[in-house]
Order: sequence, then structure tokens, then C-alpha cells
Amino acid sequence: MGASPPHYHPAYGWRLDRVPGQRITAYETENGSLFHLPLVVLLNDRIRGEGGIWMSRAEAEQLHAELCYMLTEDPAAALDCQRSDATRTRS
Repeated sequence: MGASPPHYHPAYGWRLDRVPGQRITAYETENGSLFHLPLVVLLNDRIRGEGGIWMSRAEAEQLHAELCYMLTEDPAAALDCQRSDATRTRS
């Protein structure tokens, strides 16, 4: 959608990928929900370790809204997606 991808070969250099077969997990804490996106760290296409991204509900909703925007060619659909995030936050 306008921006050109970085120039790299996926088998060379450092890379973060989602862990196949592992889903995002939600955890309830005393401060609210946390979400964990499991990732694997690769160097030259060899696994070097596992990690992940921890996100608050607000961060996960922002990521969701950004993905909706990038994955649709209909701006109104992306706005509906963002509105549904805001509605869930208030309820």
C-alpha cells in the first residue's frame, strides 16, 4: 500500500517470526488483561531462541485496528473495525 518492503532475503540475517501452532494467549492480572504473542528468533534461518511480545488490551486493540486498516481496501470497513475496538473498551 505505497511503502516498499525492506530489501532482504528471508533466509539470511536476524528475523522474528510467529511460532507455528502457538496462538496469542490472554492472561488476567490485577491490572487488567495482558496478551502474549509468541515469537521465535532466527539467525540465517536457524532458530536461536523463543520470546514474545506482551501487550496490554489497549495495545492489542491498536494493533488490531492497524491490521484492519492494512488488510482492507475499504476505508469504511477499517473504521468499523476501529469503532468496534473502542466499543469493547468501554463495556
